Amino acid sequence: MKKHVFKIMGMLVCLFVANEVVAQTNCLVDSTYRYNASNQVITKNLYTYDNNGWQTEQLIKDSVNGVWKNTMRYNYSYTTAGLISENVVQSWVNNAWRNASKQAFTYNANEDVLTERNYYWDTLTSTWIGNGFQQNYTYNANNKRILQLQAYLSNGVPTDSSRTTSTYDANNNEIINLREGWTASNPVWRNIQKFINKYTSNNEIDSTFNLIWNSTNLVFDTSYLSTYTYDAQGNQLLCLVQQRNGAVWMNNGKYTYTYNANDNLTASSYFYWDNFSNSWLETSQSQNTYNGSQVTYSLSLSFNSLAGTLINSYQTNYYYDANDNLDYFLSESWNANTSSWQFDYKLRYFYDCTPLAIDELSAMEMRCYPNPVNDMLTVELVTASPIEIVSITGAKMGNYAAQQTHQVDVSSFPAGIYFVKTPNSVQKIIKK
Repeated sequence: MKKHVFKIMGMLVCLFVANEVVAQTNCLVDSTYRYNASNQVITKNLYTYDNNGWQTEQLIKDSVNGVWKNTMRYNYSYTTAGLISENVVQSWVNNAWRNASKQAFTYNANEDVLTERNYYWDTLTSTWIGNGFQQNYTYNANNKRILQLQAYLSNGVPTDSSRTTSTYDANNNEIINLREGWTASNPVWRNIQKFINKYTSNNEIDSTFNLIWNSTNLVFDTSYLSTYTYDAQGNQLLCLVQQRNGAVWMNNGKYTYTYNANDNLTASSYFYWDNFSNSWLETSQSQNTYNGSQVTYSLSLSFNSLAGTLINSYQTNYYYDANDNLDYFLSESWNANTSSWQFDYKLRYFYDCTPLAIDELSAMEMRCYPNPVNDMLTVELVTASPIEIVSITGAKMGNYAAQQTHQVDVSSFPAGIYFVKTPNSVQKIIKK
């Protein structure tokens, strides 16, 4: 049985929209084709794998006057354990591939990410120059991340940095998340923000205090409080966000979630508190329809100030082949002028079904949540067991020692489809 928890820190929006769908068989994506409103193929992605089933290349081609032209490609390198070590992006320039950007990763013995580096290609010196965000991670003995150092480089020179320190309770729940900042003009660590989390007896997050550093009074001021409500299955039903006004907590926003009998998320909404009417006003909503566990339709609505109500925004219909792999999906947006749906694009998938050693899992043996996941994934097992996470291409993302409940930080994983494996079973997850 699935369990959905959406953690809201202050006013961060965590609404789930089912816009990615996992394959149901042991197939690798061979290619995808994107169609325009005239049903013409305008872009195609071609995927290459090595003998381990690890993706080594993604080639993107665009159709120009009916002729396929190279546009971009991604080249992947791996450690001997199957973890991505480099991702090099190249552009097609003057009929040749030219380096554009690169990501590089290192890992510790537990296959946790230790460093993440970003570079751009300097065409004048033909060298890689550190640029953008650079990450360093530190973990405790329980494999929990306790420190994240982030520096921002501009042409190889650090301009500002941040430091995030995490503290955990005896159940490995994060109870304090402290964020500090540093700039080149003021090179000292300064408090920025602190989150304090409290949990239920079931280790479900009960509340989060969002404290903002007051640089005048040199204290943390409590600015926001998020409280969470769950159903009997542990699915999150409500997140209420309140803002402190003096000694009084005032309503600010709330997120609501609805599920079907299979614990699939069928609807989510965001409301803000209107102080003039002293009532909740719904500003956005997402709806999902399923066939079993497969999403077949998703709809997004947004608030229209002229109409004074929610109106259609965009919709997606999903279609599957005989093997339960996603065949294609159609994306449409709402044209308010004509009050009709307008075709955006169609994306079709083709597969190479050479089997991987991945089998489906009975949901009674493993629960992975939240799914889709942004950062922290929880894996609950019936009995203590080691787990392994691999990508849809077969690339190994990490191994984790035997526990009954695993909490894995997947924030550094590229967006896509992954499999959580035990020695006897597997479950699919989506990294957003």
